[in-house]
Amino acid sequence: VGWISMDHSGDYVEVAAYGPGNELLQPFIKNTDLHDLMLKACKI
Repeated sequence: VGWISMDHSGDYVEVAAYGPGNELLQPFIKNTDLHDLMLKACKI
């Protein structure tokens, strides 16, 4: 495994979800968007 950098990036990540709120998630999203989508799914 080679690391691009030790910093956070805006790269896409693969996501799998089921249950309430799963329609909010696409199969691949930017990792910087994941936090907000989890809050929406939890209705926080």
